[in-house]
Amino acid sequence: MPTTKQPYSADDSMGYFIHRLSKVMQRRFEVLLEESGSEITIQMWVILSAIGKHNAAIPSQIADKTGIDRTATARSLTKMEKLKLISRKPSQEDGRSSQVRLTKKGENALEIAAYCSQKTNEYFLEKLTHREHDSLKKIVSKLLSGEKGDISYN
Repeated sequence: MPTTKQPYSADDSMGYFIHRLSKVMQRRFEVLLEESGSEITIQMWVILSAIGKHNAAIPSQIADKTGIDRTATARSLTKMEKLKLISRKPSQEDGRSSQVRLTKKGENALEIAAYCSQKTNEYFLEKLTHREHDSLKKIVSKLLSGEKGDISYN
């Protein structure tokens, strides 16, 4: 394996910095969710958003839209159904699948989580100029382009 002249450490890795930023932002979001009295996780919020804002109604669509693997999506949907955040009905087109809908409680949880997410983003984006924010968004989108983790909703 090739070596570099200087030792390469985590501090030299773009991935390390992005991971750290992600963890710090995630923790701030989790604190806001807890403070709001919400019982959902970030993963549940992402799933609620796919259902409520992007009209994903079949578990496989939800998994594809969120980038969460199908097994984890199924587990979350089961937990969310127990929390009465969603309802499931057998699909009329495919008896092996179900149609997922938000309940009133799920709609409320989605709005609370969206507010917490917005406040988290505002907190961090206040540290950037408008131009820096636009540049960051373009750069991250470019890095994700064509990757399995591409989160664009186009």
